[in-house]
Amino acid sequence: AQRVINLTSYSPYDIAFIGKRMFVSFATDKNQPIALAEVNPETGTVIKDYTTVEGHTFSNVEKMSMARQTLFIVDRNAHTVTGIPVEKLN
Repeated sequence: AQRVINLTSYSPYDIAFIGKRMFVSFATDKNQPIALAEVNPETGTVIKDYTTVEGHTFSNVEKMSMARQTLFIVDRNAHTVTGIPVEKLN
């Protein structure tokens, strides 16, 4: 069965799963400041905003990847790749 989650108002870029948890990166602007969030995969609602995590604030998250219990995030504006251990995403 096909399921569609409407995240149009957030302008999603990328998606990564950690188990059943879904993380989505978004285009940011003055009306939409969320760059990275955990999203409910059933409803599409934002569970938690991770734009700032572990003292690092993301401005334009473009790509994400999960490896070795770490979520790797490419921030286009900062020209950085940041690794966040899964246990820090609570």
